[in-house]
Amino acid sequence: MNSRWTIGKRLSLLAVLNFLILLTVTILFNINIQSLGSQLVAIGSVQIPAIRALSTTDMIHDGLRATVFRAFVGYYEKNSEEIKNAKEECEEFTVEIKSQLEKIRLLDVAAETKAEVASALGLVDRYTTEANHVIALLNEGKVKDALNRKEDFQKSFKELEILLGSLGEKIETETSAGFTATNTRVREVALLIAGLTGALSIILFVIMGKNLVQSVSRIVERLEIQRDTLQQYTGSLDNSVELASRSAEQQASAIEETASALEQINTTVKRTAENAKTLVESSKSSSDTVGSGRSGVIKMIQGMSGIRAANERIDSQVQISNNDMQGIVKLIHTIEEKTKVINDIVFQTKLLSFNASVEAARAGEQGKGFSVVADEVGKLAEMSGSAAAEIAALIEKSVRSVTQTVDASREGISGLMHESLKRLEVGEEVANDCDRSFKLVADQVEEVRVRSSDISNAINEQTQGLNEIGKAIDVFNSSIQGNLNAAKQTSEIANGIREQFGDLDLLMRQLSSLVKKSA
Repeated sequence: MNSRWTIGKRLSLLAVLNFLILLTVTILFNINIQSLGSQLVAIGSVQIPAIRALSTTDMIHDGLRATVFRAFVGYYEKNSEEIKNAKEECEEFTVEIKSQLEKIRLLDVAAETKAEVASALGLVDRYTTEANHVIALLNEGKVKDALNRKEDFQKSFKELEILLGSLGEKIETETSAGFTATNTRVREVALLIAGLTGALSIILFVIMGKNLVQSVSRIVERLEIQRDTLQQYTGSLDNSVELASRSAEQQASAIEETASALEQINTTVKRTAENAKTLVESSKSSSDTVGSGRSGVIKMIQGMSGIRAANERIDSQVQISNNDMQGIVKLIHTIEEKTKVINDIVFQTKLLSFNASVEAARAGEQGKGFSVVADEVGKLAEMSGSAAAEIAALIEKSVRSVTQTVDASREGISGLMHESLKRLEVGEEVANDCDRSFKLVADQVEEVRVRSSDISNAINEQTQGLNEIGKAIDVFNSSIQGNLNAAKQTSEIANGIREQFGDLDLLMRQLSSLVKKSA
């Protein structure tokens, strides 16, 4: 070796080379950490939004079918407002599902995935067009045409469902491949850095270690400075590893929280499905109860109609009785007229008796017998007059009593009949209101049952979607755990390098002690 390469220069060269090695290790490790961070950022900004948008697309795709079925329900229930709402909701779903697929297409996903998204957009156009066409036919009252188009709509639904499932698998595969590649690269680079560092250090110390004892005193201070600098770089490297490890742990914790929240959502959805099933059964039971109540109300209305007919018959019979009483009153009046005739006869008889008495007195002795007869006739006439007067008084009293009884009976029965009719009218009106209310409740209970069934079906489909999301999160969590293990391995390598610095520091102290002893 050239004599100009003194021990000091060689030690300086050794220090510089070691510094360059460690600097290279630090740079390579930082590049690797940045690459890992870029991969994680790419996953967070591409794969997760893609999965979210695809899940939203799948739910809207299911919701659009439920909207079409709800339009059929609105048509059969003759609810034009329901069909109108379904049409507006269908238009909103059309815009939203295209928007979600456009979000996936604009993300930095694989070209094959973008091509499949483009195919999905074309199929979505056909699917939404069929849905809008079916609802438009229902709105025009063309239910047969709508049912015919429903088959094409169902076919488009199944094709889109298959394509969305395939697209989801591609996105999950792409995400898993990214995690696997990152994990492999971190492990390979870490092993390469450790191997190169160890090999270069051994080679340098073997080549430059000879004849260093004579010039150690001139380079010990510079080695100490280089040692401090290298320790600072090692500390920075350790901080970078710790930061990467903490970031991976935070992401793993976030994924666990997301999985826990997803499990809670899944549990809530299952509970909601059970409640919806219970609601369907309760609606059926309520419908039966309402039907029984309505039958009772109808029987009550029929009973009130029978009471009204009976009251009308009673009123008719009372009218007949009153007419009979009026006939009796007329008969009594006739007797009264006859009694007046008797009174006139009595008066005439008295007058004739008086005239007979006068004529008997004129006749003298010959008229005494006739006078006795005349007196007896007069007495008989007085008795007849008294009896006729008593009969007249009794007849007058009877007429007043019968008339008062008939009038009181007519007024009382008329009032009772009027009050009874009023109460019957109120009862019939209340019963009719009850019948209408029962019918309205029965219709509403049936509508609740139908909608509860739709809700139960939609919840079951959402449960399937949540299960698929859970699988994707499990894959993502596994990849993050792999990255966390790689970060731990890198940290162990950094600790190994730091331990080597400790050995170097011990060697420097030994060399310094040897130099002092030599001096």
